[in-house]
Amino acid sequence: MEFEALVGSRRSARGFKNEQVPRALIEAIIDSAKRAPSSMNTQPWHVHVLTGAPRAEVRRRNMEEMVG
Repeated sequence: MEFEALVGSRRSARGFKNEQVPRALIEAIIDSAKRAPSSMNTQPWHVHVLTGAPRAEVRRRNMEEMVG
């Protein structure tokens, strides 16, 4: 695929289902992502996956900060 076509086909999702993402899918995504190239092989990745009450708290605080 040409770069321009790739960029042109990009879309953003702003609406999300209220369904839990299976842990196996999260692990598969992280496994793929850790193979991504990094500058000079520095591998500066820091991944945080939140579920349950911690996730709800982060969402609540983000909303409060955005509303002001």
